[in-house]
Amino acid sequence: MNRFPVPVVLGQTAVGKTEAAVEAACALRGEIVSADAMQVYRQMNLATAKPTAEQRRRAPHHLVDILDISEPYSVARFRNLALDLILEIRRRGRLPLVVGGSALYIKALVDGLSAGPPPNPAFRKLLLEQEEKEGHGFCFRQLMEADPETARRLHRNDIKRIVRALEVIETTGRSISSQQADWARASESSLWEGPEEGGFERDGDGEVLMPEYAEHRPRPRGDYLLIGLRRNREDLYARIDRRVEKMFAAGLVEETRLLIREGARDHRVAWQALGYKEIEKYLSGECTLDEARDRLAAATRHFARRQMTWWRRDPRIRWLEIAPDEPAAAVGGRIRDLVLGREEPSVSEGDGGAASRGSGTARG
Repeated sequence: MNRFPVPVVLGQTAVGKTEAAVEAACALRGEIVSADAMQVYRQMNLATAKPTAEQRRRAPHHLVDILDISEPYSVARFRNLALDLILEIRRRGRLPLVVGGSALYIKALVDGLSAGPPPNPAFRKLLLEQEEKEGHGFCFRQLMEADPETARRLHRNDIKRIVRALEVIETTGRSISSQQADWARASESSLWEGPEEGGFERDGDGEVLMPEYAEHRPRPRGDYLLIGLRRNREDLYARIDRRVEKMFAAGLVEETRLLIREGARDHRVAWQALGYKEIEKYLSGECTLDEARDRLAAATRHFARRQMTWWRRDPRIRWLEIAPDEPAAAVGGRIRDLVLGREEPSVSEGDGGAASRGSGTARG
């Protein structure tokens, strides 16, 4: 299996990535590396649409249920863990399949992250001492002068990121915004589009989630094969509605109530998963249960549209158009054939934008 590129199965939420990837993994002696920002958390199950116990039995899954909600997860951490896993799986003579809908994570894995300076504890200590001496807002004012673009993206109370941005300037002589722009342009063939102005992913409050710096990891041997799964809009939205209904029937309200008791709201990364904030509004009396259900379905559809803005212009993605009645086993078979070089992808335009007509793979 080492002679084949690493397949990266991507697509919008509810498109059927998990089911199809499990079928492909079974046919290719593969193991799945999750490129999902939320499935890493043990306590978050229903809203994150984790693979079922049966799916995990059929195909080994990695980077699922590895963290508590209090632990941070980031683009850089995912990339380092994924690269290590890809090498380990290959050494065992099996094929790693990267599967997920977190576009920023997939971009970081395939195209890399910019090299960044290590922490500078002495400089950080000096800045915090000055913040205390000069009064709240001192560091933010310094950043406004040195890097106004980054400052405008941050809340003036986000002292951790403000200090990091000043630290980057002190260490490298360059602003973090200029380094982010370099990272976004790192691959000329990528053409990734961010969901908001500036091309950066944002959280539920609209705050920019800045790409983090990664320690060096060797690139995996071989290339990546980007395989996109796509459905027409009507089919995708119907699947989203059914998924939301299943979440509620399975106990999403109870899961949200438990997470709130465990303090999940205090953990900024974990609490961004779609579903929990909508249920929280119901639990606080801000809306009815039906309204919460409708809000979650609408938010999921919006998220699906944002995902496609990342992918629709990347010529490296080989799109597979999925019919509404096409079984997951058949889609998995088409993924298998692409990996083995037996099938050309569909080239119909579809709802998500122009399908790729290129046949190249992304260099690792």
